[in-house]
Amino acid sequence: MKSLVAVLIALTLCVPAIAADEPSLASCCATKELLPPIRLEAGGEPIDTGKCIGHSGPLLIDLDQDGSHDLLVGDFSGHLHFFKNTGARTAAVYAAGTLLEAEGKPIKIKNW
Repeated sequence: MKSLVAVLIALTLCVPAIAADEPSLASCCATKELLPPIRLEAGGEPIDTGKCIGHSGPLLIDLDQDGSHDLLVGDFSGHLHFFKNTGARTAAVYAAGTLLEAEGKPIKIKNW
């Protein structure tokens, strides 16, 4: 888990919105064109970490190693929110978020 946290701290990603007719993330990155943003939902509600103040940092990653990209969102307070992809790799559906934990405690990264 410590190595995962180290990787998450080191990464800074910009996640472009991929339209349904876009064949792959690779083609979007190859042209360096971003599609208009979309509002992601989890548990049937828009994802909003606004109650945690500040901007969120999203990361698409297959955290549970089931072959689909889950969503990991870091918030300004230093917590990491995990949204499991219950859909397919190409048609994501995210479950309601939970705080990512290590040793039974929510992970909190100091950011100031």
